[in-house]
Amino acid sequence: MKKILSLFTLTAAVAVTAQATTVDFTTGYSDGNLTDHADWLSQNDNLVVDSATTGAVNLDADSNWSAAMFNEQYSAADAFSIDIDFSFTQTAAANNKDVVSLMFSSEFATGSQLRFGLRRKTDGDYGFFIPGVTNISVLDVATAVQLGFDDAATGDSDQLNIKVDILRNTTDAVANSWDYSITLSNTDLATMYTASGTTVSALLLDDATGLYGGFSSSVTDTVGLVSNRQIQAFSVNGTAIPEPGAFALIAGALALGFVTVRRRK
Repeated sequence: MKKILSLFTLTAAVAVTAQATTVDFTTGYSDGNLTDHADWLSQNDNLVVDSATTGAVNLDADSNWSAAMFNEQYSAADAFSIDIDFSFTQTAAANNKDVVSLMFSSEFATGSQLRFGLRRKTDGDYGFFIPGVTNISVLDVATAVQLGFDDAATGDSDQLNIKVDILRNTTDAVANSWDYSITLSNTDLATMYTASGTTVSALLLDDATGLYGGFSSSVTDTVGLVSNRQIQAFSVNGTAIPEPGAFALIAGALALGFVTVRRRK
């Protein structure tokens, strides 16, 4: 009986479990458009995988902005995080445009409902952009030199990482309220810049039971005055929700356990 109860317990634990997934685009990926890979939904043909040379996804966004969503669903009731390793090139002076953003959505689709990211400001420094109901606020975090650029106008960044953690705020009287923490790290210099707070998404997520994560170029290279935007790794971390096929296996295991119990009686 104890073994059977253990089976029930293990099966229930499999149903919803903490999970972390990291994609480095070199293992199991071939050169070509990211949307050709089963684990991803890409907004257009601009996201190109270069698995052999750089081991990265290139945000080639000259003709249009790009976005991609990863096909793993996580519980919206628990903490959920996304982070990417990335680098890019500045091609001209600052212009208050986004460099890269991380997206949260209740659907496996490239239209984000909650989006955070890195923005290059008009003074040449960089800030986190935080979504709001009617506008986007930008929090100062780092200078261009702190991100590895030789000056405030042009050059190549160091290896960077940006991570966003979100958790539904259940105590705020305002619907669709989310606590967030966002971190920008310069891997080469071992420096870190953080911000945290509470925000309300303009697009409703308050009734969501599951969330997906992804990333976006936000703007074209020409508009953003950037080039060589590369995503070297993508990670998600949260409480995973199994695919429908997994639920079928779980139901089968429970049914088998039930039959075994009846026979032993």
